[in-house]
Formats: sequence, structure tokens, C-alpha cells
Amino acid sequence: MVLHLPLAFESNGVATTRLPFKTAGKNLSSLRLRKGLTQEKAAERIGISLKYYQSLEGGTKAPAFATLCRVRHTMDATWDELLGGC
Repeated sequence: MVLHLPLAFESNGVATTRLPFKTAGKNLSSLRLRKGLTQEKAAERIGISLKYYQSLEGGTKAPAFATLCRVRHTMDATWDELLGGC
């Protein structure tokens, strides 16, 4: 699978990637529920705090790529299942 990241341009003309994390958060919530996990258990398995996990599901934090990889592995999800629709 090829992961296409949308580009945005800062006021200084530098291109940056921006994922709509609200959609990824909804996907994460669906994946968690599919596995029958609470937010607390999901955070524990991923190795992050509950507060940070809740911010990922809420779409208010942009996770590092390493965190996304751990989330995907923990949830046994494809990139499309995690980031699809973004």
C-alpha cells in the first residue's frame, strides 16, 4: 500500500503534511471497539498514557509515526483501516 499524505503550505512557503486526525481518531475508536478494549486497556497495550490515547481518539493530537506504528500493530489494523478516509 502506498500512503499518500496531504500537503499544506505554511505561510513561509514550506510544505508540511497534515492528516485530518479527527477521522483517524474515529477509525481508532472503531478499531478499539472491534477488539473489545476499553480506552484504558488500549492505552496500556500501546504503551501510552490514557490521557494521550484519549487525545488520539478525539483527534486533538498528532501522533509521531512511531506511535502510529504501535497503534496499528496493537489493533491488528492495516494502514487503510487506521488512516482511511483521511
